[in-house]
Amino acid sequence: MTKEEIYEKANSVVGIDGMTGNERLWESGLMDEFDKAKKSDKYKARTILQALKFDELSIGRIVGFSMDSLKYPNAWDFPNENSNGQENDNRAMLEYSNLNEVGMGAPLSGKMQNQT
Repeated sequence: MTKEEIYEKANSVVGIDGMTGNERLWESGLMDEFDKAKKSDKYKARTILQALKFDELSIGRIVGFSMDSLKYPNAWDFPNENSNGQENDNRAMLEYSNLNEVGMGAPLSGKMQNQT
């Protein structure tokens, strides 16, 4: 199953915000796919949970990350794609300069410019 198919099924669920995790998996028809992916393809399992709007802490716990790895997440480890799974034909680049880290894990200061 492709990422687009996963998001298509997830986006077809009505009232997803008021559902439990199991209800989201069942109503989307992704429960069996998730069970298989959890054993053999953690990236796909993570994609399914993200498509179903699970929060990041829950995703980490369900997919099998240890609590130690959740205590100090890598601030630079983020996907370079739309979180809603939609394609974006507009290409842009952000150029950063004069970056300064305020403290470990704290926000950065610097300048940013959008280049299209």
